[in-house]
Amino acid sequence: MKRIWVLAVALTFAVPTFFVATRAQALTLIPPSLEFGAKPGETLTTKVKLFNETSAPVVLSTSTDVFTAGDDFGTPKFSNTPTEDIASWIKVSADPIVLEAGQRADVPVEILVPANADPGGHFGVVFFGTTPNTASGLSAVAIGSKVGALIIVRVEGNIREAG
Repeated sequence: MKRIWVLAVALTFAVPTFFVATRAQALTLIPPSLEFGAKPGETLTTKVKLFNETSAPVVLSTSTDVFTAGDDFGTPKFSNTPTEDIASWIKVSADPIVLEAGQRADVPVEILVPANADPGGHFGVVFFGTTPNTASGLSAVAIGSKVGALIIVRVEGNIREAG
């Protein structure tokens, strides 16, 4: 009987720890996609809103890339070519963005459409990502994450579509 009582007391304290809900840890980005029409040589300005929903500060770096449709569902496939096409047109601060827990920030984004831009659709993304801290010099595994806003710009001009 004493063993059952001890087991019941132990389970009373152990079981609730398995079912304690935790708050989601997230970085929210609004809007997830931006679409523009533009003339060659035009400069477009917009902003992306970031919200740190975590309980700790985050330091974000920015990067750009080009994307294409990766499958029949339109899933973006990133090219890892940040110096090509629209990725080189997108200008966002290279300085780290520090967001305290619960803080929101508006990040300005400029898209400088070249005067010689090909008419038609250009598909890019601006990424905001965490970089793992490797300053300690110790060997370790670290995970970084990033979230991006898709940017679609349709440049005016005569387009010859085939296919």
